[in-house]
Amino acid sequence: MSGETFKGVFQNFYNSYGQIITVIRNYGSPEESSFDLRALKNSKKGRPDDVMFQFAEQVDVRIDDIIKLKQGRDLWKVYDIEDKIIGDVYVNFEAKVVKVNPNGIEITKNKKEQTVFNAPIYGGVQVGGQNNSQNISINIQNEIDKILNELQKVIVKSNIEELQKEDAEEAIIRISKLSKQEQNEQTISRLKSRIELLREIINTGKELAPLATPLIISLAKLFGA
Repeated sequence: MSGETFKGVFQNFYNSYGQIITVIRNYGSPEESSFDLRALKNSKKGRPDDVMFQFAEQVDVRIDDIIKLKQGRDLWKVYDIEDKIIGDVYVNFEAKVVKVNPNGIEITKNKKEQTVFNAPIYGGVQVGGQNNSQNISINIQNEIDKILNELQKVIVKSNIEELQKEDAEEAIIRISKLSKQEQNEQTISRLKSRIELLREIINTGKELAPLATPLIISLAKLFGA
């Protein structure tokens, strides 16, 4: 998946599931200060206690800062920060954290390096640092299949012509297959063309469009279409 596409997927979940956090600097000292930011709270695959906070752009979050959700009580101490860059595209800023008690003493410690979205993106996102080679593997198949299944249901029940239904079902099958392949420029181009075909078919049905258009929009966002 290209850097631009990956950034689009991240931005979609950031906008939908980001929360207001409070960043506390010099925690517990006379110089303590705080400010609020919007962030996406995520955990590592299979390890819900391994947490990081992700930001859509570079922010003034530093090692040893304390982070908490605006309305929450849990405290997290930043032990590492990193810019996520895919190719030459800046994707997001990440603060890796460990949970601490009210005295600032560590409760759990992060050890692994595989990151997973806690939003409706299913599977893993593995990335290297700015100067490392990038291996991106995003498994969003459950979300894609869910959308495609809903699309198929509303199309089958619609009053559009049978030939249009056949074309739409063929496009849905092709999108499902393409989504399971390596996401390169050629694959994304083919996906976008099938999504656009579905959009055209859906727009011909007055009763179909209101039901199917939101599904098409959600599907297109996943592939930057």
